[in-house]
Amino acid sequence: MSRFERTGVGWRLGRSHTPRGVELWVPYDRTAGVYGPQGCGKTLDLLIPALLVTLTKLDDLLLTLDRRAAGGRPVAVLDPFGVAPGVPELVWDPVAGCVDSMLAERRATAFTAGTVKGAVAGGSGDDAGGKDGRFYREISDLIGTARIRRTSYSSGRGGWGTTTAGEDVPILRPEEIRQLPQRQALVVAENARPLIAALRRRIDGKDGQALLAARDAARDRVAAARHAEASVADRTRLAVEAARRMALHARQDEPGRADEEDRW
Repeated sequence: MSRFERTGVGWRLGRSHTPRGVELWVPYDRTAGVYGPQGCGKTLDLLIPALLVTLTKLDDLLLTLDRRAAGGRPVAVLDPFGVAPGVPELVWDPVAGCVDSMLAERRATAFTAGTVKGAVAGGSGDDAGGKDGRFYREISDLIGTARIRRTSYSSGRGGWGTTTAGEDVPILRPEEIRQLPQRQALVVAENARPLIAALRRRIDGKDGQALLAARDAARDRVAAARHAEASVADRTRLAVEAARRMALHARQDEPGRADEEDRW
């Protein structure tokens, strides 16, 4: 009987505080939302050990690249904007297969699904503050409420009397979520109760120093590859030549296009 590997079915969230010492794992096929203040360690403590899907910071990729490739494991990076030259590339042509009109329509819908009207003008000032307030309220609603029993006492001519009533109150109010301290994050899993996790940065300690050294080495490789890569002008020339071979360039007899092509 083969040994069961927990990393084959999920990622480690951490160790519980109450009850103490229980290992917490999240299955790969379940979603988990993690909220915490900027710099609290969400990326370094939770996302880096788990499967990273989308990254906005190059250093987060370089910090884990060599560790993920250890033992000959394949690593490929989808980098359409050329932010990390020199790393193993995952190349996908979104046009391939679009001769099927249904497939083309599904891809076009997926590409435009994230567009927001007014995204360029929005996202600042009072509008951004309002969005933050709604976000905290939605998280509070997602966590749920608890039924609290309240008893009040009163005295009168007949003696003391009691009145008992129940009230639903939020487990975490929006302002409490906003005021989470550093090195703590709120974790809302799909199939478990919400919890507040204490975070420890993965770059702390001896193992963290090894990660930082690997990141610096990967950063040097990316810098060398960026220095050696073709210039924008050379890449443009090669793209135009490829377009000509594929008969995608403008015809010379098409008005206004010949001059435009000459400018390339």
